[in-house]
Amino acid sequence: MIDIEIFFCQLVFDNYTATPRSSDALPVSSYSRKASADDFVEDSSDAGSTHDLDELRQQLQSMKKQVVVIMEQSRKSSEREKIARQQAQEAITLKEAAVTEAAEAASRENYMLGLMTDASLDMAGMLPQLYKFLHIICLLSILDYYTSFE
Repeated sequence: MIDIEIFFCQLVFDNYTATPRSSDALPVSSYSRKASADDFVEDSSDAGSTHDLDELRQQLQSMKKQVVVIMEQSRKSSEREKIARQQAQEAITLKEAAVTEAAEAASRENYMLGLMTDASLDMAGMLPQLYKFLHIICLLSILDYYTSFE
């Protein structure tokens, strides 16, 4: 574990610059101090640090896979929410259409009831006039009957 910490510290804190003699990048810090640290890392456990690096790479790959799975789940969840929202909007539209249709049907029904009421009232108003008309006809018939004997 110490080897990994030293390795990461070297990666993080060393500044690399190009030397005029070579195209390779070398750390700015003194080479002798770096060599002693490298010797320490190599002497202590070169195989152990490689194993630790491999383990870290595997952990990183595992974390990447988990992130991809979580992102995919999030995307699917968002798609399901979008579909549910669209279905809810369609249901609201259908409900509004049904309410409008019911209101129009109620309006037509009220209009028909109004016409029937008006017709009934007209018929009721004509009944006395019909009685008068029939009464006159009857009187004329009686008069005609009596006048026919003369």
